[in-house]
Amino acid sequence: MLPNNTKITEKIPLFGKTLSELQDIVKSLSLAQYTAKQIADWLYKKEVYSIDEFLNLSKKQETYYKKNTYLDYKNIYKNKNQ
Repeated sequence: MLPNNTKITEKIPLFGKTLSELQDIVKSLSLAQYTAKQIADWLYKKEVYSIDEFLNLSKKQETYYKKNTYLDYKNIYKNKNQ
């Protein structure tokens, strides 16, 4: 379930975060801890480039993540070409 009262003033970058950092992010957003592992899997194992590709999120979660987080495409491109 997504929190109704969570106010984000700045979008949070997801790419480049460790699992521990992702766990801290989802905790600060009052989201289920298992979502940190889901995000890590999509970013680092499946190498997706868009939150739209996080296929195991509900539409409500997807909307929430799009509104409050982002993937830093510059870092994705830089890291894939090193």
